[in-house]
Amino acid sequence: MFGTSKKTAELEQRISDYHAALQRVAQHVGVAGHQLPPDRLATAICSGIDALVGKEPPVASAPGSETRAIPANIRKIKLSGAVDVVVRQGTEPKMEVFANDATDLPKILTTVSADCLTVDNEPMMIVSSGRGITQIITGHGNTQIAGRDYFEGGSIHVGRNFGSVRGNVNVMEQRTGPLGFRVEVTLPNVSSLRISGAGNVTYRDIDQDELSLDVSGAGTIEVTGKVNRLEADVSGAGDIAAYLLSATNGRLRVSGAGNIKATATASVVARVSGVGKIKIAGNPQQRDTDVSGMGKIKFVDGNF
Repeated sequence: MFGTSKKTAELEQRISDYHAALQRVAQHVGVAGHQLPPDRLATAICSGIDALVGKEPPVASAPGSETRAIPANIRKIKLSGAVDVVVRQGTEPKMEVFANDATDLPKILTTVSADCLTVDNEPMMIVSSGRGITQIITGHGNTQIAGRDYFEGGSIHVGRNFGSVRGNVNVMEQRTGPLGFRVEVTLPNVSSLRISGAGNVTYRDIDQDELSLDVSGAGTIEVTGKVNRLEADVSGAGDIAAYLLSATNGRLRVSGAGNIKATATASVVARVSGVGKIKIAGNPQQRDTDVSGMGKIKFVDGNF
């Protein structure tokens, strides 16, 4: 009753056998004088196993792109996922979607509601197999793996900008790599950019009356050009880089650990209520600033 179960004994024996096999591999590598990186060594071993069982080698993925329809009345863009968005001014509306693997293109979600384009990616998905867990992460956020099984020799792949991986998992290989999710949009006039995920938005060489920027995640907005009125708000750990955007009047606010770099030539209202920072160029004559917390507001001569 209190002895080791047959299943446990078999599992321990398998672990011992795999450990002995890995010792043989390590000894062979050392004797042969090879200095293979661990990832290349793991790939070579897996390829050899596939050959023994008659499994076809994986086909290398190829990058892909596709064009999607977008109406000309879009004025707002909201980014909710781990995607990079590039916005350009132009009279002809256009949207192109890119991924490092063409089969991932459907995972990039673009939806239109009224005058707002929302960019996201598919939520997290976990596929469980019989003895272990095969994990596929295609979204953003955190994955928690809880269980009593002993996992060894597998791998966890986490794309860039994705969440953490926690749980009772013995991982011998963990790799990160970019999925290359990117959306490029051309529109006549985008007046609002908002990030609530972990991606990045770039909007360059603009010339318009007003622009509103909002980051509530860990992403970055970069803007260049010229506007009359700029409103920039960071409430997370992200950044707004608008120092190459010449704004006549600016209203800037940081309430988290993020940063804003902006240029205002006539007036500026700046507020910091966290540990973040605001740097302002342009030498505005009207200055209204307030800091509550350990953050900073600094006026600079253009050298950020």
